[in-house]
Amino acid sequence: FADKTQLHLTVLLIVYSIAVALRVCFLFIDGFGPLVATIVVAESIGSAGVPLLENGVFALLPDRTLYGRQRLWGALGYGGGVFISGLLITRTQSFIPMLVMHGVLTFLGIFSSWGLVVNHRSVVGVEAVEEEEE
Repeated sequence: FADKTQLHLTVLLIVYSIAVALRVCFLFIDGFGPLVATIVVAESIGSAGVPLLENGVFALLPDRTLYGRQRLWGALGYGGGVFISGLLITRTQSFIPMLVMHGVLTFLGIFSSWGLVVNHRSVVGVEAVEEEEE
């Protein structure tokens, strides 16, 4: 849908907003069944934005061989954040650190998505100009 309509940022914002709203609902759900159903729906919707971000990062890299390094550092950073969040949850006996981490990561995802879309437009424009000159 995003490729067909060229509304990548809009789709990303909608997907992440819905996923965040559903994840906040975790705090208010009683019972295992409803919690699992909400998790499945939230993660299904939230995962729709990942390919858009991945494609944006891949398009902006000056050298496509750097993609593996980007993924490595992203995975290490996320793993470190999860470890710290887990320690905080254990020490405080509260899920507030997890929600704060999720909020920060979602904000960073939306902010970087916006940057990717804006930069991708300028990069694509530069490539088009360079092709016309040749």
